[in-house]
Amino acid sequence: METPPNISQGNVEYKSSQDRIREFVGKVKIILVDSPKGIYLLKRWTAAFIALSQMFIGVNNVMILFYALSFKSNILTTLHIFLCMVGFQLCIPIAMLSLNNYNGSTLTMNRGDRKFEHVFLGAFGIFCIIFGTITVLADRGAETTTHATFGHAAAFLILLSCMTGLCSNGQGLFVIVIKYVHILTGIFGFIASSLCFTSGLYRRCIEDWVPGTSVISFLVTFCCVYTAVISLVSFRSLFKY
Repeated sequence: METPPNISQGNVEYKSSQDRIREFVGKVKIILVDSPKGIYLLKRWTAAFIALSQMFIGVNNVMILFYALSFKSNILTTLHIFLCMVGFQLCIPIAMLSLNNYNGSTLTMNRGDRKFEHVFLGAFGIFCIIFGTITVLADRGAETTTHATFGHAAAFLILLSCMTGLCSNGQGLFVIVIKYVHILTGIFGFIASSLCFTSGLYRRCIEDWVPGTSVISFLVTFCCVYTAVISLVSFRSLFKY
């Protein structure tokens, strides 16, 4: 490993270098340890897939929101599509990513600011989900379709995740268990919301609106990619407790 440039002007002398460790001696001894190459590559790919997931989330939301605003339907159906899409497939996944160390939008924030964004987006997402559910119940009543079943399951799990998240501050075994419940219910709730979204894409009204079935295939593929990425990076956070 090459010797670093002379930094004696700062009263710090380069002492030694072995593999990934660099040692500087001055008034205070400084030891710098480089990350192993494998860990660095994992961090780089994690950041890349998070950025890719956010782009796919944007594509899906723009497409469905454009459909909700352009397709001729009653106001309750339009509100249901708009609110549930924003809640389930925009606010909740971005809230899940906001605490990740490799998420670009929160990279420069401290831990407290990241938690604020996490709570704010989660609360706004729950608000949209609740009112989106109310609108469809007022319009069509309770349904037992695949789309409705996954939607109800997702709403219940995400609401449970938010409620347990309010009790996850502090220390102790009970708080650790609550944090596990908070993360796991959030992950499974988001997966259920993605299943709700993809099953809704195959409704006749959307198939008639899109120019071809390939568009739906792209939307489903994008959803599968960002659901897998967000679920995996969120699941990894379980091992830090």
